[in-house]
Amino acid sequence: MKPLYIPFGALLLWLLSGCSVIGISSPANQLGNIRIEATANCNNGMPVAIDFLFIQDDQLAKLLGDLSGPDWFARKYSLMRRYDQQMSVSSVEIVPLSIMPSVPLPDTSTQATSILMFANYLGLQGQFVAELGNFKQLFIQLQQEGYRLTEQQKD
Repeated sequence: MKPLYIPFGALLLWLLSGCSVIGISSPANQLGNIRIEATANCNNGMPVAIDFLFIQDDQLAKLLGDLSGPDWFARKYSLMRRYDQQMSVSSVEIVPLSIMPSVPLPDTSTQATSILMFANYLGLQGQFVAELGNFKQLFIQLQQEGYRLTEQQKD
């Protein structure tokens, strides 16, 4: 009986195509962690509610990306019910002078093609939507009138 020889390229192609068949796929984003620190006077001394939206639909991402923070929080529950199959939401509330080393991410977070953040700030500077899809290790600093987003430095 002769041994069977398979060209390396064909074997590699077969192995790679098998990954999608068995449900293994590469992540749609690289966000691995979100760390939040709140200054003593953040949001003029009031807690900040923050929602992270992990969206799997590009049209929905565009629709929600046009909302302001107050718009999102006013319509949040109806939008979450209506689009529950296209997005997951992680909600946190941060009090001044506190640290959240890691925001709990939904199980489907790596499948999100768009990640949006809404913060419920009192001032207008903190009421805009932020696109987080380009971050890997996100650091959010909550300040008096708004927030600052940076890539977290490795220790």
